[in-house]
Amino acid sequence: MLKLHDILRAGTIKRWHIVNVSREQTLAEHQYNVAILTQELCGRMGYAPAASLPLIALALVHDAAECKTGDIPTPAKKLLRKELGQSFDEVLGRFDVTPTDDLPDECRHILKCCDYLDSMLFLAENKVGRHADAVMADILNSAFSYFQQCPAVGPHAMAMWLELKEAEYKV
Repeated sequence: MLKLHDILRAGTIKRWHIVNVSREQTLAEHQYNVAILTQELCGRMGYAPAASLPLIALALVHDAAECKTGDIPTPAKKLLRKELGQSFDEVLGRFDVTPTDDLPDECRHILKCCDYLDSMLFLAENKVGRHADAVMADILNSAFSYFQQCPAVGPHAMAMWLELKEAEYKV
């Protein structure tokens, strides 16, 4: 089980360590971004602000287990799940402070869509080289497929992606 001092290390845990990126992203930054995206997505879906607060709170610690495991790259996760089956997820579950098994499907879909959105947005801004391009293509493919599987959430997530990837920053 994670302790408070473990979770507070999120600002030191690096993501994307097998992908060439122009800057580092920390776990804390990622979780914050997912929380902000969750707030926006919930608003677009008509959630009352108070109703979205529990989901925003979950988003702030949704990857907290990585404070113990580090960021496990997706290819490694896929291989470990294939080789070890459910026991891999059971081991990771020991560090999970945000079990989502009891959440309604729509809430799980919101969190997963926002998790994808942050990855997509980070790589769109910071990827470097052909390997990063391939990782981005894989994430986009997985995300778009997931968005299509979630008819209540996916169209809103796709609209956010299309808006944010074209956003202009004015000084």
